[in-house]
Amino acid sequence: MRRAGLGVGGAMLLACASLGVGTGTLDGSLVAATLISGLTAAGGGIAWQYSRNSESRSPLDEASHFEVREAPGRGRGLFALRPIEEGTYLFDYKGEVLTEQTFFDRYPEADGRYVACLTDDYWIDGGDPERSNCARWMNHAPPARANVFWKKQTIGPKNGLAMHFYAKRDIRPDDELVFDYGKDYWEALGETPM
Repeated sequence: MRRAGLGVGGAMLLACASLGVGTGTLDGSLVAATLISGLTAAGGGIAWQYSRNSESRSPLDEASHFEVREAPGRGRGLFALRPIEEGTYLFDYKGEVLTEQTFFDRYPEADGRYVACLTDDYWIDGGDPERSNCARWMNHAPPARANVFWKKQTIGPKNGLAMHFYAKRDIRPDDELVFDYGKDYWEALGETPM
């Protein structure tokens, strides 16, 4: 929706500028300089936002850093095998990328337990363990207890969308990795956070 709005707004601006130059109301060289300057600034802003959300580091090796096992009273959970420093890039949430239509075809009540919302248009469905990774095993914790946080990469092509996870503080071996699922998740399920 935002992209469409920007496209329509840009087209209208260009049409008005062309009309102004064509009728002699606006100076052509001044309009050209303004458009070039604006496009350069917008392109720089887009590149800055994309790089701000993207992650260039490699994630930790899942097999040597994490283990899925029973989490007392919570089913299965994800646990650290080694010490992990605060700020470490852990992994991305992996799964099938769904469009809005595919998401609601699959989950008409918006109640997918392993679905992470990336944007208004895209979701990641980690419900299938064969298509997902260890991130799907992280349990919920309130913000004060969470030791993991996420950042979403929402700029770029569909295959560039991602949900990156990081250590919120130092994590010791045998600590369970937990993060705040957020209010929207619990509202979609019609449940109260555990």
